[in-house]
Amino acid sequence: MLLRLHREITQAADEQTRGIQEVSCAGSSLKVEPAN
Repeated sequence: MLLRLHREITQAADEQTRGIQEVSCAGSSLKVEPAN
């Protein structure tokens, strides 16, 4: 149970990090600070 919950949290964090990285790349290419 705890391991599955940890895996779900880790996966969600990975998806969030990936989204932030994509926004950061787009923002840096536009020379704009990405809004969180």
